[in-house]
Amino acid sequence: MGRKTKISHGSGARDGTRLSTFALLRRAIASLCTGALMLPLAFTASPVMAESEEVIEEVVVTGVRGKPRTVRESPVPVDVFSSQDLEDVAFTDMNDILSTLVPSYGLEREAISDGATFIRPAKMRGLPTDKTLVLVNGKRRHRAALVEIGGTGAQGPDLATIPASAIKSIEIVRDGATALYGSDAIAGVMNFILKDDASGGSFAMETGRYFAGDGKNVTITGNMGFALGSEGFLNVSGEFSTADPTYRGEQYCRTVFCLDPAGDDYAEFIANGDPRRVALGTDADFLAATANASLFGDVVQPWGAPNAEAMRFFFNAGMPITDSVDFYAFGNFSDSDSDGSFYYRYPYNGTIEELREPDGSIYIPLEKYPGGFTPRFFGYVEDISFAAGLKSEDNGPLSWDISARFGESSIDYTLANTINPSMGPASPTSFDPGTLTNTETQLQADFSYVLSDTVTLVFGASYLDEEYEISEGEPDSYENGPYSAADPWDFCNADGTPTAAGLGVDASFGLDCADDDDPVYTAVGVGSNGFPGYSPLFSSNYTRDSFAFYLEGNMDVTEDLFAQAAVRYEDYEDFGSEVIYKVAGKYDISDNIGIRASFNTGFRAPTPGQQGTTNVSTRLPNGFPVATGLFPAGGPIAQALGAEELDAETSEGLSIGFVGNLGALDFTVDYYTIDIEDYFSAVSERDV
Repeated sequence: MGRKTKISHGSGARDGTRLSTFALLRRAIASLCTGALMLPLAFTASPVMAESEEVIEEVVVTGVRGKPRTVRESPVPVDVFSSQDLEDVAFTDMNDILSTLVPSYGLEREAISDGATFIRPAKMRGLPTDKTLVLVNGKRRHRAALVEIGGTGAQGPDLATIPASAIKSIEIVRDGATALYGSDAIAGVMNFILKDDASGGSFAMETGRYFAGDGKNVTITGNMGFALGSEGFLNVSGEFSTADPTYRGEQYCRTVFCLDPAGDDYAEFIANGDPRRVALGTDADFLAATANASLFGDVVQPWGAPNAEAMRFFFNAGMPITDSVDFYAFGNFSDSDSDGSFYYRYPYNGTIEELREPDGSIYIPLEKYPGGFTPRFFGYVEDISFAAGLKSEDNGPLSWDISARFGESSIDYTLANTINPSMGPASPTSFDPGTLTNTETQLQADFSYVLSDTVTLVFGASYLDEEYEISEGEPDSYENGPYSAADPWDFCNADGTPTAAGLGVDASFGLDCADDDDPVYTAVGVGSNGFPGYSPLFSSNYTRDSFAFYLEGNMDVTEDLFAQAAVRYEDYEDFGSEVIYKVAGKYDISDNIGIRASFNTGFRAPTPGQQGTTNVSTRLPNGFPVATGLFPAGGPIAQALGAEELDAETSEGLSIGFVGNLGALDFTVDYYTIDIEDYFSAVSERDV
């Protein structure tokens, strides 16, 4: 990780008890969601309750705490999307839905990018999603286990775990709000409000494929509401989806190695390529074997969207405890499987090389993969959360909300159709490189006090415990085998003559210590090729506690002028404390036109995952494999290379805009600028 200044602007280790607790909680939520959802749907062929056609003015609760305000009254830009808006989008993945509806939300699909194949990176207002705070029912959503190993090094929530069928509405604040909601709200806030119907339901099934004939996908979604007593509710939503892969790859052809005689680089490859590769590239048996180089597709290097299968559930519940106190709870369980290919490994490229065995004979991985091989990366993502609390009915000047939440995201990797080159013939062909887990536990208290018809004070406190665990992979995935060094069996002396062991090698094996190109001197990479596993050196547990206190005041200064001010004190165990603030206001120039503006500061400490994440992956610059490492800036390896410790990010944000209507046409025009100091990202990677 590195540090820099970023300006964005524009318009518009677990113990046994904990494992058991987590397992029981996971099973309980999954059982509750599955049982409550699937049994009623088995007898429901069509929606039970149609949505009301009554048109009401949009009221938002995000952006200004206290009493709700309409979108037009908000001093900051807020987008509101209803469940119908979500249903009208021809996607089911929440990331794709938001990229369609929200102009400032950008989404990427990275076919060969390690863990980003499974948890897709996105941006809001030109900044990575860990600069946008995600809320569910107004409570912070936990982060995903994946820390992007390239680019921004971001670690944000995985929005794909939220099924659209569970959402009543989405409120998106396109303005910095760290003083109101805490760190991660530098670029804005997304608040996913869950459905709370006590009756009725819906069921939908969608399927489709690409015009090319591949990528068939099926999505089944459902939602059902149940009454809890006379005034309570339980609303359950579920989604099951499968997506076949797409293939847009052409047969591999580069100047270094080409399998397509009609390819643009074939002539160059034949004329100037490595003679050993040219011989194989024109050998009928080898060419026939390349049909099995990849586990999927009819070419050695498949490109396209990965296989994917997911099951996701959400529940939302609430009921009165007394006349003045309500209980609420919500949570989710999600798991998904996906897989994607890495780059094709052709012979004599540093991975598939001839090696001298202990008896002097020659081994080459073509014995395992006669046509070369393309590693396949598999990811199993599991996500669970549970939140519960008590809140007052708003029947007096003081209202309150006391809550607790738990969230955990994990990603478990598997690598197949590859080797650990350093193990030689002893290498297996599939590996378990390890598991990443992000866990968060938060306690929060929020209060609102109405001083008068025009003034409201909001204040509260929170405690957040964060933990990031990198679990060790199986030993074969990181083992440093004998072939990682030249002449592992001491066959040759430094002067090019054979040792006693070398003299004992059968002459028919052709050992030549005087030849620098003899396989005895070949050294190859360590670990499962494509994604080496997490060794004990790089496996650890990173934790942090933080506290926060905030105060916000909202005032209708006049009938036309509204003002907001907020201040927040945050204290991180590892990054110290900071006071941040925000001021905002809106003035109605006329009945149809208003002007609004805000200025805010922010403070965001690197997450435990960003501080501790380690990754060593195989890159292929110029077609030759190189193990490339990303190491914590505060760790011994990065420090030895001259890295500096990470600092907390601080920001200043300014926005100004107009809001109004002309007849039936509503419009907003907003300008914003965000200046971030000590902005950090994955930089200064060094080959290892």
